[in-house]
Amino acid sequence: FGFGQNGEDGRCQNTEFRIQKTSSRGMRGALMIDFHRLKVWQKSHALTIQIYHESYRALRKDRSLAAQTRRAAASISANIVEGCGGPSQAELARFLGMSLRSAAELEYHLLLARDVGLLPRALYERLHASTEEVKRMITGLIKKIKGEE
Repeated sequence: FGFGQNGEDGRCQNTEFRIQKTSSRGMRGALMIDFHRLKVWQKSHALTIQIYHESYRALRKDRSLAAQTRRAAASISANIVEGCGGPSQAELARFLGMSLRSAAELEYHLLLARDVGLLPRALYERLHASTEEVKRMITGLIKKIKGEE
């Protein structure tokens, strides 16, 4: 994941995605990034799918907590996608910040589920490690966008 310098053709050099300028539907000059190619989106999407599958089994006794956990997980990826369609790198960074906060929310829901006995410790450790990895990746991308890295 990362940003390179824009080439004359509008592509980012040394990156895994392209930044394209678009003029469709009044979005002239919008930042368009193919989110499918971002490793951070791929990891967060895989985490969301894992959360969906595991929450149906492990959290079936508390449907409300299961639903909140799934929403927090889905929000991580959704905010990455929304930021990729925004008008600027600053807007992308803003949505990545929201994604990071959703990951923190997911972290708490997993902790709560573990502490009330709904989520086995081994499963918690696995999901927590994946969540931490996604948070590190989001943080790294935010720093790269803001030029802090």
